[in-house]
Amino acid sequence: MSGFDACFRARGHIRQIGGTLPCRSERELLLPAPPRDVARSPYRFTSGSGYTGCMRIQTRFTLLLITLGLIGVASLLVLPVETLGPEAPPLPTGLIRALSLIQPLLLTIGAGYLGTRLAPKVSLDAPAIRLLANGRSPMRALLRQLGRAVPVAVVVGLLLIAYGITFETFVASAENDALARIEALKAPAVVRVLYGGITEEIIARWGIMTLVVWIVWRLTGRPARPSRSAYGIGMAVAALLFAAGHLPILHAALLSPPLWLVVFVIAANSLAGLAFGLLFVRDGLEAAMLGHALAHVVAMGFGVLLRL
Repeated sequence: MSGFDACFRARGHIRQIGGTLPCRSERELLLPAPPRDVARSPYRFTSGSGYTGCMRIQTRFTLLLITLGLIGVASLLVLPVETLGPEAPPLPTGLIRALSLIQPLLLTIGAGYLGTRLAPKVSLDAPAIRLLANGRSPMRALLRQLGRAVPVAVVVGLLLIAYGITFETFVASAENDALARIEALKAPAVVRVLYGGITEEIIARWGIMTLVVWIVWRLTGRPARPSRSAYGIGMAVAALLFAAGHLPILHAALLSPPLWLVVFVIAANSLAGLAFGLLFVRDGLEAAMLGHALAHVVAMGFGVLLRL
């Protein structure tokens, strides 16, 4: 056993309980689990080149993950955030857009690092990125994850279509210029796919959900594997926070949106968040990314067909 697989096992990053692997779609790609004492000890590889190589590969894994997230953050530069205010700001447009990236940039870096530290302890994984960091091809893992993600993407994509139609219909009837503001703030396809599909999943699932599952796992006595309720709580909390993150657009379009519309926005996005959370638990972070990104592709595709 060597490289990143050995590193993950030595630090408790991959657990095998009763023959069940944390990422079932990667069953044949994972090496046998180590003895129980090795899995629980983060200090077994503490001498020679083994520990150094382990840490280098783990660092490469973290950097790969954060780099993917930052690509999504960079896509936000095409958003016209300078139009959010009632008056034109005195700063140059480019500077305003660059400053708007600070918060998502910090969240992405923090979530990437936090998830890498905590996810292994609660049997959560990003198997394709892990394989890539270990110098192995991730294609087989990605194809398996894609097969799981596509059905979820279709369902969530249809949900997004219904959500968009309901939202735009109400906004158009509420205020004369509200629909125009929504059109101005509508994210381009590149933002939906890259920021929504990659960066939001790193923040919401890899960061927030993993943290919540880890907290519940700690509070319940640190069992060998978190319970289903621990994963369920993590999925629910992350989904609610993910949904709440969509409220600023609602308030940008309507100064005083009705309560039912706020509840509708939270409920629709929470359902999508729960679906992505389930993909994360069952098949790894990349499955959630694929499901999220493809859901936007499906929604945009159906949106084009509806306008023909």
